[in-house]
Amino acid sequence: MNRSYLTLAATLALISGSHASVLIDNFESYNSVGDDMEGKGTWHVTNNSPNVPVILDNYTWDTSTRSATVGGEAPTTNALTSLYNTSTVPFVSPTPQPTYFQIETAYTESTGGDPRNNFQIVLNSGVNNLLTIRLEPAGAGQYLASWDSSYVAGGFTAFGLLTANISTQFRLDTWWNGSAVAYNLTNANDPVSSGVLAGATGAEIIDTIAVQWDTSNGVGGNSITIDNVSVVPEPTSALLGLLGSSFVFLRRRRA
Repeated sequence: MNRSYLTLAATLALISGSHASVLIDNFESYNSVGDDMEGKGTWHVTNNSPNVPVILDNYTWDTSTRSATVGGEAPTTNALTSLYNTSTVPFVSPTPQPTYFQIETAYTESTGGDPRNNFQIVLNSGVNNLLTIRLEPAGAGQYLASWDSSYVAGGFTAFGLLTANISTQFRLDTWWNGSAVAYNLTNANDPVSSGVLAGATGAEIIDTIAVQWDTSNGVGGNSITIDNVSVVPEPTSALLGLLGSSFVFLRRRRA
């Protein structure tokens, strides 16, 4: 085979590989509302009381008609219920085009009053906490939102009150800025925090994507509904540049 064609084929394979680890799930492929989410796609449930399944729901965002609800009933024992995904996705893009994680959320108020339970959204790489967004009850119909990472000092930092039954979108962009991992965190496109994840190497792989319901402080019936979960690594500029040069080389050879 002509060497130029081999070069092009290798380039295409590299670019294809750069997109190989992508998670995008709007829950539309799962059929029956009310089904337990265990085993749906790459989703699993742990420490779940038998009478409190993490269910497929019909809370809608835009044109989406399926979602997943964690919580909503009072379990018989205090435990941490976790809906987690087994996909593995690069945490950092090696170029200024960021890898991004985003998730749509809405919160349902407990119908039984206090106690109301905490929720958290977690990204981990092995023992490293890449991102945790914690949602804690803060008065009738409100949840205090805070965030933390192993690579940011100071513990959980509050960034606002969220209202029950109002949807929002959390998004984290990360990229290699030439010397460190930079990040930008937003809530419904409003800035939350940006800067550098000190000590992060850029080689981390997201191996835990979880939404957790913590009933350790008591038994409540509030819930969190999630949809449109995405973790998308961008292709490298170098690979795209190589692809362009391969086409130019082919054209010159043909000429």
